[in-house]
Amino acid sequence: MRLKIFAAFLGLTTALTPVPAHAGIVTGIVSLVSTVANAVGVSVAGQAIIGQALFAATGSIGAALASAALSFALNAFFVPDAQQPTPQETQSNFMLEEAPRFWISGRQRQGGTITFAEVSEGRIYKCVAHGDCELTSIENYYLNDKNVSIDSSGRVQNSAYRDGTTEKYFLESRSGKVNQSAMSRLVSNFPEWTENHKGAGVCDTLLRVGPVSDALRSKLLKHSGALRLGEPDVTVDGWYGRYYDPRNDSTNGGEGDERVDDSTTWGVSYGNAALVIIQHRLDPERFANSPDDINWPNIIEQANICDEIVFDKYSNSAPRYRIGITVNKKSERNIDAENRMLSSCDAIRWQNDEGKFGLFVGKYDATPDLVLTDSDIIEIESRDGEDGENLFTHYFASYTEPSFNMKGTQSGALASPDFVDGEDDVSTKEVSLYPIQNHNQAIRVLNAGVRRQHEKLRLGVVAGLRALEAKRTRFLRLDVTDAVLSGRYEIANVTDSYDG
Repeated sequence: MRLKIFAAFLGLTTALTPVPAHAGIVTGIVSLVSTVANAVGVSVAGQAIIGQALFAATGSIGAALASAALSFALNAFFVPDAQQPTPQETQSNFMLEEAPRFWISGRQRQGGTITFAEVSEGRIYKCVAHGDCELTSIENYYLNDKNVSIDSSGRVQNSAYRDGTTEKYFLESRSGKVNQSAMSRLVSNFPEWTENHKGAGVCDTLLRVGPVSDALRSKLLKHSGALRLGEPDVTVDGWYGRYYDPRNDSTNGGEGDERVDDSTTWGVSYGNAALVIIQHRLDPERFANSPDDINWPNIIEQANICDEIVFDKYSNSAPRYRIGITVNKKSERNIDAENRMLSSCDAIRWQNDEGKFGLFVGKYDATPDLVLTDSDIIEIESRDGEDGENLFTHYFASYTEPSFNMKGTQSGALASPDFVDGEDDVSTKEVSLYPIQNHNQAIRVLNAGVRRQHEKLRLGVVAGLRALEAKRTRFLRLDVTDAVLSGRYEIANVTDSYDG
């Protein structure tokens, strides 16, 4: 009697070290073999490159690979630089006919759009809208690039902003809650500014200047400013936005009073990468996904991984993945914004059997739960990466540095694993990871991406029923008699087959 074997087509890439792998019984896992996996969006160009590589790598399996819809999310190297604004680009105040609107989550130093600017009785008033979100707490105020302190009344205390002993600069911020009131100082001083100007859901900061004496005018009003009146730019370094955390919801696998359908119960966004990505998915002006579209058990698991504490070489500790991001709602596509978030925690998108959205952030120190042996494998083919496929030898991570006033900075050069000094021409690439605000995290993500880009082995595997678990994980281990192929791999794609 002829038995029909259920199988899945698998694509594999080695993780962490270019260790070879062996295939088990499953019609089709398709993956790139890479030293470390870094995942993020899928561009058309990226799909074509990987599709061709897999086709060439798998020989007789190539037809199945070519027809498979690649689910592997590419890393930060495929995210267009045009979609990676530097922090400095959002730290200025500007007036445009169609001013940008910003979606912000996590810690950011943010300028914004001038919503009101006027001079009255020698005083300058300028109101800056930071974003369509709640400003939950403030770390620092900046006038231009100078960090300033204020007292309980909003008076700027720095001597550079005083007229003698008298404070002449004042700052006050609104949190951006939906039920906030109009700014009282504008209502009382300008008839056209009424109680209806609430700015519901928009956090903003009002700068007041002067009046100052003629003798000190050139000192205090020496900046050009958007109004050309000498006023400085205003930026606020703080924690923006709230997000839903299923771990704090007793009705959704956690403990607590948060509810996904009641944003007033959500906690402060402290930048947990998995939760920021899901917040972006749920936002009604972004992806607008229903809560029923999200794989919440998966998100709980990934949020816990993001909160794990890691240590750098100096024994400094930090959560594994924290991000802070500003998205221009008028110009940046949802998918591009999400790609930036995914790239910053080395994550890939994932859907379960019910089509619910989930993700896997990058974590490589655990032994994969899924292990395939010789008894699982029906067919496997592989090839080594070809010379000339990777054009760059050195990579730099561009990220945000809080100790540099939340400015963009760049890491040292990371050489590719196959670079030979004296033999290879040096060719560098900048990898934009500005949502990252920790040097250790930036280097970990950069290292993962570089090693994936320079993978040495790619496999097409046909394996049996047990390999279906590859649909629910990111890595697997091949433990086979062929020592060259044994090792840990990243899964690029899984395709089911019921062929006899």
